[in-house]
Amino acid sequence: MSLDEHLANLATHSYFAVLGEQERDAIFADERAELLRVFPDGTVEEPYRVDVTVAVKR
Repeated sequence: MSLDEHLANLATHSYFAVLGEQERDAIFADERAELLRVFPDGTVEEPYRVDVTVAVKR
């Protein structure tokens, strides 16, 4: 996903939602700089695993 999409997703997490604007902006500026160091093309690779459990009532 793009760096902007990744940061927009992070911004939806409640931890960031309750921060003041200046503090949040500072954190995202630092995060953007670090991610650009690791992913210089601006495409963030973030593998994840999903487990699904299904129960069937009989």
